Amino acid sequence: MTLDHRIVELTETDLLELLPRLVREHGLSSYDASYLAVAIQCDAPLLTVDGALLAAARGEGVQSWT
Repeated sequence: MTLDHRIVELTETDLLELLPRLVREHGLSSYDASYLAVAIQCDAPLLTVDGALLAAARGEGVQSWT
C-alpha cells in the first residue's frame, strides 16, 4: 500500500476567511470547522465519525467517510 503525499502551503488568510462561514452555515464548532477547512483547501478527503462534520463535508463537496 502506498500513500500519495504532497506539501500544501496554507495561509492564515485562507483559513480565516473560510472558518466563519463553515461555522455559521453548518453549525460546526471552530475545532470541527478547522478540519473541514483544511480538507477543502488541500482538496483532501476527510475521515470522521462525527455526523455533523460528515454532513458538512458532504455539503461542501468534500469526499468523506465514516
